[in-house]
Amino acid sequence: MTVILAGKELPPLPVDLDDDGFDQTADCDDNNVDVNPIMPEIPGNGLDDDCNTATPDELPAGSIECTVVTDKRNYFPHTLVQATITILSNSDDLSILGLEGDLAIVDGDERTVFEEALAVNSLPPNGRYRTTVIFNSQALPVDTYVAAVDINFAAQLACQSDARFDVIKRPPE
Repeated sequence: MTVILAGKELPPLPVDLDDDGFDQTADCDDNNVDVNPIMPEIPGNGLDDDCNTATPDELPAGSIECTVVTDKRNYFPHTLVQATITILSNSDDLSILGLEGDLAIVDGDERTVFEEALAVNSLPPNGRYRTTVIFNSQALPVDTYVAAVDINFAAQLACQSDARFDVIKRPPE
């Protein structure tokens, strides 16, 4: 369509090549319907999904740190073990979406005896996420254990932490 106003032809309207509702002036890849300003950034896929260079495809080094702490150093059999996981953002301007990971309890023979998935929907700039996982030590024999946390940003390992604890014999009564 050509518009003529007061004897002057107006330039054509921008074209939306991929029919995603965003023309070439707003869409950073107008040949890919899955890339436009309202799409969430998918970490690790090599695309600027949301057309925002401020949301990185990889997490900059040192952007987050994590810790795991157990509520006690020693547990008797058949008691509850609490492991608190804290994830901190060290970025002043980066909102981090899509962190995933797991807490694994590993025995002295390096066998995983308990595992729970962790998902952090969003971590705002300088934000903190904290969760506590509780499990029963009833199936754990007397041994030294490690509560190990791995947090990932897509395929990238973002941080790790571990805490040691023991399951000990209950003293005679």
